[in-house]
Amino acid sequence: MDLFSKVDPDLVIQEVLYGFVMALTFVLAAQLGIIAYSSRESLVIAMFAMDFVWGIIDMVLFYRIDIFSQYRAMNRLEILYNCNDRNCHHDEIRDEIENSVFGLVDRETREKAVELLKHSKSATEDELRFRKRVYLFDAVTAFLATVLASLPAIACVLLIDDYNLALFWASFVSSVALFFIGYSLSPWKDLKGRIVTGAMITLTGMVLTVFAAYFGG
Repeated sequence: MDLFSKVDPDLVIQEVLYGFVMALTFVLAAQLGIIAYSSRESLVIAMFAMDFVWGIIDMVLFYRIDIFSQYRAMNRLEILYNCNDRNCHHDEIRDEIENSVFGLVDRETREKAVELLKHSKSATEDELRFRKRVYLFDAVTAFLATVLASLPAIACVLLIDDYNLALFWASFVSSVALFFIGYSLSPWKDLKGRIVTGAMITLTGMVLTVFAAYFGG
């Protein structure tokens, strides 16, 4: 099986969103005069370092949480398989299923899923090891997505000679990125709904970055 086909696109988009918001926070702090950087290189280092550190934190936490969740699920299945009465953990299994996509389907289908799970077999060791590799791959991808999201703003700061203009374009590029991230995350299929979602994400991101710049700077 191909690891690339198992990447969670929502996770990647989420991490890119975080990366742009964090980079935009530093840019706005510089624009508003909340933090005075000695040079544009200092600003670049601050942006990159913040995205790098939070990318590492997310990578470690996501991987460990996924691993712990797998172990917890396997322990529950082991108890189920060792139970003489297959109906003894019916409620627990139903709760697990209803926390997934099955929670959105009709009751009859949920009950069928419960019965299938109760009479299932555990995944093979090779399949479990592959899932761990998927978790690790997802975690590393999340880290890279967070770090790479800082590069557009960094490029603006480094490549545009006029410092104030560089900050403007860094903010503009990051804001446009937030719009398209919101556009892609929109649950609506029509263009209007997607545009509204993109605008809401952009506005929310900018409000949060101003708040973070004032109170976190």
